Amino acid sequence: SKITQGDAQIFMENLIPSIKETLQMPSLKKICPEQIVKVPEMQASHNAFPDLIKYQGAYYATFREAKTHVEYKDYGKIRILRGNYLPDTCQWEWQNIALLEKEPYDLRDPKFFIDSNNNLRLIIDASVIDKEDATKQLIPYTAYLNNNLEWVLEKANVDPSADGAKGQWLWRVTWNDQKKAGYGFSYKESDTLSLMKTTDGIKY
Repeated sequence: SKITQGDAQIFMENLIPSIKETLQMPSLKKICPEQIVKVPEMQASHNAFPDLIKYQGAYYATFREAKTHVEYKDYGKIRILRGNYLPDTCQWEWQNIALLEKEPYDLRDPKFFIDSNNNLRLIIDASVIDKEDATKQLIPYTAYLNNNLEWVLEKANVDPSADGAKGQWLWRVTWNDQKKAGYGFSYKESDTLSLMKTTDGIKY
């Protein structure tokens, strides 16, 4: 369904107070020492752009795994970990549960969200990097955790009217349970942002 002026107004009315509340929060107090997150499956030299969410009592972390930040034929993969916090020892236990990859795409910047059907999902950018290590194409992808606890990667169906010369990058999705819809900004290589809406996490 298309975004109406009322949708955009509701989005901004909720966004601005949230930003103000965040800026006014008191300083955080460290209650536990830092802990390096590492599992045996992690072998890459460049691990970056993480995201974290709590879902059904467990924590899920995700990030891009590659050799470099951006490089021709360095196809970034998306690592997903599940963690449990042990308050008695002030420690985390992390388990590898998935590594998403799709050559010849460099998968980047995974972001979690939970839809109205309580499905855990990711929005991901799939970039094509040329021989000059420059971005040639941007393609939004999505992934979801199915009933078999397997992660399924698929191309998002995004309104082409928001495309730029190289496609578009759907950065993050925030779900509104009242509207039963998710909202996120998509950008291209210009000064233009497009506000996108989805009701199923796949079509925007």
